[in-house]
Amino acid sequence: ETKFRTLYDSTGDALLLSDEKGSFIDCNSAGLAMFGCATVQEFCTKYPADLSPPLQPDGTNSVTLANLQIATALEKGSHRFEWRHKRINTGEAFPAEVRLNAMTLGDKRVILGSIQDLTKRKQAEEAMSKAQEIQRAILDSTDDFIWAVDAQGFGLLTFNRSFRDYCLQQRGHRLHVGHRLEDLLPNADYIERWHGYFQRVITSGPFTTEY
Repeated sequence: ETKFRTLYDSTGDALLLSDEKGSFIDCNSAGLAMFGCATVQEFCTKYPADLSPPLQPDGTNSVTLANLQIATALEKGSHRFEWRHKRINTGEAFPAEVRLNAMTLGDKRVILGSIQDLTKRKQAEEAMSKAQEIQRAILDSTDDFIWAVDAQGFGLLTFNRSFRDYCLQQRGHRLHVGHRLEDLLPNADYIERWHGYFQRVITSGPFTTEY
């Protein structure tokens, strides 16, 4: 039992043990810290509803949906999903990934929940999304043509508004990610020239040329 408790408490994820009805039986130290409880005894007086805001982000009632997630885990043996949890001590809501595993402990059917706080990951994703929005705004603010291709088959990866509009209005091409030179240029001479440009920058680095 001592070895199990040491292993149980060594993970950074919150581990919650409950019965089939969702009543808590145990919680590891990471779970106490995540949900803001001082002791296991205090935590086990709580109910699943105490760990979630009333509604999930899609507007679904948390208790109703939690019962469905538990039923799914009991039926399939394991179940993984994203969830909006709530810290007991502060009421702060936070995003989490939940993994439920149904198992038998002695003569009882129990559910082991492993919970990972996704707050930092979601913040990083949001920051990345904002950075991409800013980059897109900058690229689209210039009349210069800007695009990028992959370094293997020279397929189009991205392009700005000026290049997109030019290709559509002057060349009749509606640009799509994945387009290759063969899809856009009028003949083999143009294609060969641009292949040479791309190979040159791969081999020697940035350069400027008149075209």
